[in-house]
Amino acid sequence: MPSLATRTANDPSIANKDAAHFLLAKLYLNKGVFEAGTPAGPYTFAAADMTKVVENVDAINSSLAPNYWDNFAPANNTSNELLFTSKNIVGTGGDVRSRWRMGMHYNQRPSGWNGFTTLAEYYAKFDPTDPRIKYSTPGILDTYGNPVGFQQGQMRNGKDRDAKGTEVKGIAANTLDLQDRVGHPLYFTTAITLYVEGAVLETAGVRGMKYIPDVNNEDNPDNDYVLMRYSDALLMKAEAVIRGGSGSVGTIMTDIAARTGKPASTATLDGVYLERGKELWWEGWRRNDMIRFGKFLGPRELKSKTSDPKYLLYPLPTNVLYNPNIKQNPGY
Repeated sequence: MPSLATRTANDPSIANKDAAHFLLAKLYLNKGVFEAGTPAGPYTFAAADMTKVVENVDAINSSLAPNYWDNFAPANNTSNELLFTSKNIVGTGGDVRSRWRMGMHYNQRPSGWNGFTTLAEYYAKFDPTDPRIKYSTPGILDTYGNPVGFQQGQMRNGKDRDAKGTEVKGIAANTLDLQDRVGHPLYFTTAITLYVEGAVLETAGVRGMKYIPDVNNEDNPDNDYVLMRYSDALLMKAEAVIRGGSGSVGTIMTDIAARTGKPASTATLDGVYLERGKELWWEGWRRNDMIRFGKFLGPRELKSKTSDPKYLLYPLPTNVLYNPNIKQNPGY
């Protein structure tokens, strides 16, 4: 820690003290899971470890961005909330574009792969007017026709785009209902099954777009990929206090809720788990959270049975097992 620099203004991609404190907080928060005698626990969260979480979060010098979406905009490197990122520079490429291509339909702008969807059970956790699931500006609507965030319902055209998404000059934005490839309305529904075919193949499921596309550089965007964010750190602190760490939750839950305009989740383990789901969607922490909260193996939408505890661990690659000191994880 002493040899790390303080966070560089407008460039959180450089390793820094705040990022190190975040990482230490994350490790101490999950220590009870890592040290459990079996993958399924029981997990013991020692008060001393939870206090270490609090101390590391308190050592971070940051603040919440006034607008949640500042953290995912093309110039998100300027957000003080971002503690560590993978840097992108205009014109040099960057896989962050996959975050708007993964779920979008071929006829939308930006065009996509008609891929990943979000389950209705998860989508329903949000208030329909929570700005974390729908955000637009005149520029976003003019260019893309639809808000960013979770996309559900009838999709519309952007400027100079017809109902098939083809570029046709002179068409006003948001004046046409987009169609799928055979001319049906491009209307994303919450209904999704494990195996999708037929007429609903292009419309089943809620689509997510977590990063605001860079309108001038859709294939070579400037958005940094977010790895560590201060709101995550604050929610880690709240959880640690509730699990027995020293300190107080204070105004953490209301501070995070303030920029959504919605009532704060309760300062309980259930409330923190709910808020982490809504605040950090598509940021790569949900499996980690589900295991720590004992939710990963249980039934949920499209999963009717409780899973074997072996799935709490990944299998080790075969080439690693050439080392005789390493044994395959149980069940694989």
